[in-house]
Amino acid sequence: MRQGFFGWGLGSRGLRRRDVETPRPTPILRFVLPTLRTWRDRYRSRRRLRQLDDRELADVGLSRAQQRQECCKRFWQE
Repeated sequence: MRQGFFGWGLGSRGLRRRDVETPRPTPILRFVLPTLRTWRDRYRSRRRLRQLDDRELADVGLSRAQQRQECCKRFWQE
């Protein structure tokens, strides 16, 4: 069997995937991925908070000053 690109074999029956061990996520990814998700959630929440009008802000118990203070934070800041 001839070997093609990306581990695919070129045999008489067409393309077949070679038996390649699936890489396991490295331990660092177990910490990085949740952090990236948290940052994404903060970004989205603050973007939505920025769009609220006065009535909606009153519903959630925030003033316009508190809204501005929260929206000025970067996604990595709590």
